[in-house]
Amino acid sequence: MIALNSLRKRFYLLLLLPIALLLIGFGSLGYVQFRQILLNEWQATAMVKLEHAALELELRLDKYRQWFKLFNLAGLSASNEQIQSWFLQQLRDQEGVEAVRLVRQDPQPPTARHRKVDRSAGKSLSLSPPRFSADRASKTVTLQSELLDHRGEPVGQLAVVLNWSRILQGLFSSEWFRAHDTMIIDENNQFLFHSNPARQHRQVFGEERDAVELAVLQSLAKQSAAILLDQGGSPEMVAGYYRLPQTPWVLVLFAQKDKILAPIARFRFYYLTAGALCLFAILAFLRQLICPIIMSIREISRATLQVAEGHYGQPLPEDRQDELGQLTRNFNIMVAGLKERDYIKDTFGRYVDPEVARALLSRPEAARLGGERRFVTILFADLRDFTAVAESLSPEATISLVNRFFSRMVEVIRLYQGIIVDFYGDGLLAFFEPFPEEDLGQCVDRGRRCALEMQAAMQELNFSGERLGFPPLGLGLGVHAGEAVVGNIGSQTRAKYGVVGSAVNLTHRIQGKAQAGEVILSAAAYDRIMPPPPVSRKFQAELKGVREPLTLYVLQVNGRRS
Repeated sequence: MIALNSLRKRFYLLLLLPIALLLIGFGSLGYVQFRQILLNEWQATAMVKLEHAALELELRLDKYRQWFKLFNLAGLSASNEQIQSWFLQQLRDQEGVEAVRLVRQDPQPPTARHRKVDRSAGKSLSLSPPRFSADRASKTVTLQSELLDHRGEPVGQLAVVLNWSRILQGLFSSEWFRAHDTMIIDENNQFLFHSNPARQHRQVFGEERDAVELAVLQSLAKQSAAILLDQGGSPEMVAGYYRLPQTPWVLVLFAQKDKILAPIARFRFYYLTAGALCLFAILAFLRQLICPIIMSIREISRATLQVAEGHYGQPLPEDRQDELGQLTRNFNIMVAGLKERDYIKDTFGRYVDPEVARALLSRPEAARLGGERRFVTILFADLRDFTAVAESLSPEATISLVNRFFSRMVEVIRLYQGIIVDFYGDGLLAFFEPFPEEDLGQCVDRGRRCALEMQAAMQELNFSGERLGFPPLGLGLGVHAGEAVVGNIGSQTRAKYGVVGSAVNLTHRIQGKAQAGEVILSAAAYDRIMPPPPVSRKFQAELKGVREPLTLYVLQVNGRRS
């Protein structure tokens, strides 16, 4: 199968294939029609040729039958022996006659007493209609008639032996007949003549059960002349026959279709050659037309790949006025836009899941500094007693421990599609925005499940850290839900996508109430989750900056949650 892995191949296929199919279609239609025309012309010609040959043969044989009629009119009695002798000699002198025999059953001359009776009987003698018999060994044909008395009883025989070759001389000498197999068969299907020397040994027509010969015999039983095309189970051969009107013989002709259709073979060769030249010329024209287009597309493709790798390069030359020129101009506009959008991407830092970043970038407000007030879920996490742990470790070990912690926490937050705002020493701030398909309760529950997953991940870190010589760490988490200002925070040169507001400060203070290994939810977050999550305890807490005590919920933490 052809691999259409390039635009050039597709162009060639889409343009050349219809042309090739059109040429093949017209060629096939012309071939079929031309073939039928040739077969029809051969059929008409063959019938005329067979009829002409049959009538010519009939005329040649009829000349001898006429002598028999004259001989019968001249009288067959003994008194006409001189006339009979003259007629017999005339027969012997005819071209193609090898022998003439007149045989009587009573060769003795009649006596005087019976002469009158004999003369009367002689006048009543007659010749029966002549019949033919062939001898293939001697290559002769005998024309013979019986001498019949007044009672119709045979009393003798008149026979003329004819040279078969002389009779047929020149009959099948034309180029048309020599191109085919010609034969003559009698009423018993015996071969009298065959123009093909390789088939001279055959005796009976149809004895080899040849399909074409059997078809001829079957047709002979219905009609005296016909041309058989595509019959008899042999599509390579056609046949024709013509029954002689007065002689019980049939003239049969076999022809090979490839000889009949020789002109169409030449037509096919010339047509295919012309079609190949036409396709080659079209291909050369398309090459001159398509190659510049393909080169321009490849140049754009290479530039696109460089852009994907972060190398914008120089703008492409806009030297075309067609659709490719418009594509080049649009590409340059796109690259300029990507350069500008890179600034926007930088505002999200390294800590936003790519899918979340793409969703944020789809919003028009993400492209400008500032923000808007939205309902979000805020998560604050902080390591407990980390200062004392850091003092017991070397600087390298401290950094390694912090990096292990943050790497694992970032994975969990990205898993739940949260946005990390920043790292604060040994703590971090993240928030969750509702997706279009989420309600506020689902957004809060996503933050809750993320916090539980972070505590489970913290247990795994402590377990694996023991083998590395790290001391165990405790993590406190606070989750709150409320309105905050979300947007780009910073300057034109450096910005980040974050969240600010009293809800952020409140979350930080809620987190401060959490012990190592605890996750605390505010009442605003807890009341949004349906059904309410299981808690280990509930308590009232006074927080800085808040007038009234707040109800806080400590979630049950039993390993990994989802």
